[in-house]
Amino acid sequence: MPKDSNGADKKTNFYDVGGDCFGLPVRPDVAYPIYLYGLWGEHAMSDVGSSNEPGLRARLQYRFDRTIAGGTAGLMLWLAAISGAMVAFAAVGLSMGIHPEGQQSDGYIESFWTTLNVALDPGAVEEAGWPYRALMLSVAILGVLIVSTIIGVLTAGIEGKLEELRRGRSLVLEEDHTIILGWSSKIAAAVQELVIANESRQRAVVVVLADRDKVEMEEYFADRVPEMMTTEVICRRGDPCDLADLAIVRPEKARSILLFSGECEDGDAAVLKRSLALNRIAEQTGKRCPVIAEVSDHENGEAVARIGDVSIVEPAQLVTRVLLQAARQPGLSLVYDEILSFEGCEIYFHGDDVLTGRTYRDAAMSFPAAAVIGLVPKDGVPELNPSNDQVLQAGDELIVVALDDSDIANPLATPMTYGQEHISAPSIDEPTPEKYLVLGWHEWAPILLTELDEHLPRGSSLHVGYDPVYTDGPSEAFLRSLEHLAISAGPLNTGRRSELTELGRFSVDEVVVLAYRDRLNAQDADSRTLLTLVHLRELIANAGRPIGIASELLDARNRALANRGREDDFIASEELVSNVMVQLSENPQLGGVLDELLTADGSEMYLRLASDYVSLDTPVPFGAIVQEGLNRNEAVIGILDRDISRRIPDIRLSLPKDELVTLGADDAIVVVAED
Repeated sequence: MPKDSNGADKKTNFYDVGGDCFGLPVRPDVAYPIYLYGLWGEHAMSDVGSSNEPGLRARLQYRFDRTIAGGTAGLMLWLAAISGAMVAFAAVGLSMGIHPEGQQSDGYIESFWTTLNVALDPGAVEEAGWPYRALMLSVAILGVLIVSTIIGVLTAGIEGKLEELRRGRSLVLEEDHTIILGWSSKIAAAVQELVIANESRQRAVVVVLADRDKVEMEEYFADRVPEMMTTEVICRRGDPCDLADLAIVRPEKARSILLFSGECEDGDAAVLKRSLALNRIAEQTGKRCPVIAEVSDHENGEAVARIGDVSIVEPAQLVTRVLLQAARQPGLSLVYDEILSFEGCEIYFHGDDVLTGRTYRDAAMSFPAAAVIGLVPKDGVPELNPSNDQVLQAGDELIVVALDDSDIANPLATPMTYGQEHISAPSIDEPTPEKYLVLGWHEWAPILLTELDEHLPRGSSLHVGYDPVYTDGPSEAFLRSLEHLAISAGPLNTGRRSELTELGRFSVDEVVVLAYRDRLNAQDADSRTLLTLVHLRELIANAGRPIGIASELLDARNRALANRGREDDFIASEELVSNVMVQLSENPQLGGVLDELLTADGSEMYLRLASDYVSLDTPVPFGAIVQEGLNRNEAVIGILDRDISRRIPDIRLSLPKDELVTLGADDAIVVVAED
């Protein structure tokens, strides 16, 4: 180890440099920056003065490097300066006496112009006079070099700009746009629904911010949403949890924001962070817009909702409850398909001073072509099927199902009324026990069985068959917790016809097919579901009696492959979740209505037998059915026509009240009611 002047060991600093290495005297009190040598080498170090300050050459080189590093603009500036200096110097020579033989020198301006033309467009110099030829040759050679360099710099600059745009980091200068934060397999369905929702707008913009390649995202949407109509999708790459990246999409200018949790295990945590980031931006800008978040865990959803103006969608609760209602009432999924999308009828909120002072019953009969299902009191919460005698106050809004908002624009001054002919009394039947078969299992299945346990009459039974390759099945503790159902479970290869045949001994009324979402991706899980469906349909066809099938498909595109049977209901999980999130983004008020429709508390969708309302095979005004529904405290919104000539029942909602309908024994009336 080196010694100091007193003979003691000298401590070596990592940044100290020895004189033996650089030819500099060793100074214990000076730490020489190693990076100077690494960047400029010994030439720069030789320009370092005794005071350890960089010399003039180092400073000039540093400024030059910074200018060049500035990109195309800096390079063009240097080229312009060099070109101008070269042309100006050559023009001085021409104006001072260097000219072709037999000619006179021009003024400086003309000489400058001549030199500039030769520099930009070198050509043969035919004039006599070697001094003139030598000067023009030098200008031409330098011009070729400079023009070539300019072309190269411009090419590199354009390529760099295109690469920057491909990275998706440029600012989005849009307003009133919809933002989607995070990537999910549900995102294509959400964009498709937004495209339909924006048909009436001249130009709409959807901005997607996700940590994915911009070009890949654009290609993904081009493949899955080929028709954008009036909507433009803009993709940007970034971390939706980062404030700087969020600023790229300008959330303070958005009309609504969708937060997808994705497929990762910590999706709820990511949604929470994004909500916090959005809340921070809202605090800074003083501007908020509706935020709709997908959250898997209920407790996490409560935490996210407390952050700010955030509406929560829980896929497990949503999908299983719709699947439950579709299982109990085959054909009901068609109603949800229409209500929860922007194709066909939608749910609107309508307030009109003309209706103030009328009873709810009169208001419901004041729309020729719209179905009233509830009321939102001023500064209150939505209420489905309120009392017929409730009087509308100023500021109250009706909850209406209509094909278009024009159907609710001008309510009638006098409510419509109908006679009671061809209206039948409702039948009163004691609920009979039902038998269910559930094929498949995943982490959301306990919610389904718990709801069935609450809804099915006592004495009902249920058997769960699951493939142990793809799931562990229900736990014994969970099965014992169910109070009303007689339940059994066992391993079963749900894709093997011979094993499904053995289930015939259960003599079921309804079959529910669940996807193996826990261990398989969406496509593989749907493939297993479709295989099970093929075998089930053949077995049911041979059973000689109708058995409903409610199936869960994860990807909406696979519904087209399923070839729906007459009593088949397919619930596409991704599409259902996306549709609800988009509906809430367009109308946040809808959250309270959906909460009641999709839970056991309050009113829900039901299919009533046509014979319980009207005389069969007899033309009846639809308004008469609506009026009878009000008498029963039920909101009639449409009919389900199960014509045997059609494979899929025809759902017709919000019919004109004067339209005559003829219903058969297999047809049903769609109502919102308390069971």
